[in-house]
Amino acid sequence: MGASISRSVERRIACYLVSMLLVHCALLVLESHRIRTGYPDFSIFYTAAKIVQQGRASEIYNDNLQETVQRSFSAAVDERGTILPFNHPPFEALVFWPLAQLSYVQAYYTWLALNGVIVIVSAVVLFRQLPVHSTTPPWLWMLAGFGFPPVAIALILGQDVTWVLLCYCMAFAALRKNAEVRAGVWLALGLCKFHLVLPFLIAPLLQRRWKLLGGFGAAAAGLMVVTWIAFGWAVLWQYPSYVWWADHVRKFPWNALHHSITNIRGLALTLLPQRWGAAGEVVTVVLSIAVLMVVIRMWFRAGENQEQRALAFSANLVATVLVSYHTGVQDMSLLLLPTLVLLDISLRRWAKNGWVWIVTGMMFCSPLYLLFVLRLGRAALLTSLALVLLFLIVAALDRAQRPSDEGLVTQSP
Repeated sequence: MGASISRSVERRIACYLVSMLLVHCALLVLESHRIRTGYPDFSIFYTAAKIVQQGRASEIYNDNLQETVQRSFSAAVDERGTILPFNHPPFEALVFWPLAQLSYVQAYYTWLALNGVIVIVSAVVLFRQLPVHSTTPPWLWMLAGFGFPPVAIALILGQDVTWVLLCYCMAFAALRKNAEVRAGVWLALGLCKFHLVLPFLIAPLLQRRWKLLGGFGAAAAGLMVVTWIAFGWAVLWQYPSYVWWADHVRKFPWNALHHSITNIRGLALTLLPQRWGAAGEVVTVVLSIAVLMVVIRMWFRAGENQEQRALAFSANLVATVLVSYHTGVQDMSLLLLPTLVLLDISLRRWAKNGWVWIVTGMMFCSPLYLLFVLRLGRAALLTSLALVLLFLIVAALDRAQRPSDEGLVTQSP
């Protein structure tokens, strides 16, 4: 169906992805000492799991208790000067509870292996949903998963955003089959990072996709019931206030490091002078509303056309990452889905897709991420990649909806 990747191009892509994978493996080796001392974000999940193991689940947001538990296994607390707080929904601690039986290092590498499996499943699910699967081998997509820098960073940090990526891939697959209730359930299961899910629901809400929203609401209510049973009703009310406190208290120095936030807010506050902080917040709100309006329009324009719906879904996911209040480089893992969807559609529909190839190459370029994150200390500038990706997706939808397109590749039956 349309253009496909030639074997020579396929080999070049594989070599490029392997080179990125080798960079990621080298990073993992270089970080091995910090892993042993408890620097990775996985510390927050292990801390919560140990608190549950001790039978003190109702105190999971007690900051002093978290510090006591984290100090028991992490020398990084003293080196860093503070703990990494567990600021995720309480039900997520139950997922990591079994790992509390292991030592911290054992638990970290066990979660790393499980995370790797999640990435593979995500790649396979996405691979099966796109027509390109008939012309490319599945191993290339798995390689793309591990070769994507934000995914590699998430794996090394021991983050949970890979699970959210899987939830989005499953929701995408469900919507391709018009199983909207199932899609809503999968989106709700990604509420461990609620700020990377709730903005996504704005477009379906305005479009009145009640089945999707009903599935989401039912699954979200189920998670609340699980939380109530395992942690007590009071924890449900403690969680929002603890998250707000942890995100603003000066005890945690990263709250003032806006240049590490890879979203519109981080980019605006990084580019504008520090004395213009209030103006930066206004710019953030205005740009966020503009981005959401663009993707909402895309949802309405896509209708029931599968290809256009795939582009609308992808644009909505990029917008969700951009407007989320707090986004780290690892959270850009979610952009793997829209990047591959755009590449697939461009390959099949248009012979000339140079800009798509360039942006895709940049999205997968590990040295570029290392430059902005480690060398320049300005991870927020990576937001520009997401903005360009969104622009290309919007342009692709506009082009797909033209009655005739000179660049359209002849379709085979």
